[in-house]
Amino acid sequence: MKSKLKKFGILGMMLTVAAVSVPADQIADFFTIGKKAQEDGDYELAISCWSSVLKLQPTNDAAFFNRGMAYTQKGDFTSGIHDFDETIRLNPEGRAYDNRGNLYDQKGEVEKAISDYTEAIKLNPKDAWAYAKRAADYHKKGDSEKAISDYTQAIQINPKDANYYDSRGRAYAMKRDWDKAIADYDQVVKLNPKQVSAYNSRGLAYAMKGDMDKAIRDLSEVIKLNPKDAPAYGSRGLSYAMKGDWDKAVSDFSELIKLKPTDSIGYDSRATAYQNQGKLDEALADFSEAIKLNDKDAGAFHNRGLIYVGKGDWEKAIENFSKSIQLNPQDADAFAKRGYAYYQKGEYQKGIDDINEALRLNPKDAESYNNLAWFRATCPDASMRKGKEAVEAGKKACELTNWKEWHCIGTLAAAYAETGDFEQAVKYQKQAMGVAGVTEQDKEGMQQRVALYEQHKTDHEIPKKD
Repeated sequence: MKSKLKKFGILGMMLTVAAVSVPADQIADFFTIGKKAQEDGDYELAISCWSSVLKLQPTNDAAFFNRGMAYTQKGDFTSGIHDFDETIRLNPEGRAYDNRGNLYDQKGEVEKAISDYTEAIKLNPKDAWAYAKRAADYHKKGDSEKAISDYTQAIQINPKDANYYDSRGRAYAMKRDWDKAIADYDQVVKLNPKQVSAYNSRGLAYAMKGDMDKAIRDLSEVIKLNPKDAPAYGSRGLSYAMKGDWDKAVSDFSELIKLKPTDSIGYDSRATAYQNQGKLDEALADFSEAIKLNDKDAGAFHNRGLIYVGKGDWEKAIENFSKSIQLNPQDADAFAKRGYAYYQKGEYQKGIDDINEALRLNPKDAESYNNLAWFRATCPDASMRKGKEAVEAGKKACELTNWKEWHCIGTLAAAYAETGDFEQAVKYQKQAMGVAGVTEQDKEGMQQRVALYEQHKTDHEIPKKD
């Protein structure tokens, strides 16, 4: 506090003698003190110095520029813009446009920022910084082509700046041009082997290409450089999951949870891994924790509903799918799964209504067409059976799966049996037996149905018991 007062005391003495001193000497002293104050982070003193210069010399563009920089460093962007306006009016130099553009960026006025960077480039075509800043704004606007063009200019001017390659890589990634993005991240790593963001971005690009081994390699490097990088554990865990390596996925998601215990994503992800391991109790616990942390997570309710389906707890399955639908009314699969749960519970009309809603939302859902066909062909409640509708839905399921799914073809056979066309029923059931992937156990069940249809008998499910 004393040193600051002392500085202001010196400043006051200088102002007192200003009237009798030579202005040039006075201005030089203000510049010396102002620059030092700015370097020391004493922006108030710096601003006071530049203001004093402007009282003596109202057209001193350097004082306006320096005060604009001090306002910028202080976080007073409006005053900074005003001073850069004056600088440009007095001396339209590139650095003033650069800095005013930067302040417009800070205020979210992207178009004005782009205009200033464009002026800076006109004044200095070798201004790599202006190209890079304009590129970043084009990226914000979603114009990846212009962003890439400007980053390329910046790289040509300064090919040793790793950040320009990193940024262009992200622009290529926006275009989903993973190969070019990876090539740029390669350059970043070459120029700066410890730049964590490059390994992370390259790892994600490899993952998007489907090369999980290289994705894991890069994400492991991120973790090596920064063992506390929670998102890297999450991304590597997802990469392991894509490979079907559920043990390692669980391990990484567990690390993510340790680092971010209040984030539902870690629990959500680990639950999915447990689910794929068949560890339904562990998955159920994690989905429940995810919901506790974020009760607006429709996906967690949906997935917890699937676990209850796996456990045969239809009531809780319906409860969870209903919550998922409440949060995301456009989730066709939630309607489909709730419809299945209602059907299994014996509430057939509700089940069929939900399946129809699922098909309204997603007319390409082969599974729902297959379920609708099966329900209409084999429902224990005779009033729910409609053979013609079952055949139409069954054909649609087969068409959507290119007649390659034996269970869809088998359902169509049951639908024809319900209409009384047992010749077609036998034909399609035998066709189902010849589809690739059918096991011997499956064939035994199908052969029993062939025999049933040959006896002109339908295939109806046994009524559900409470």
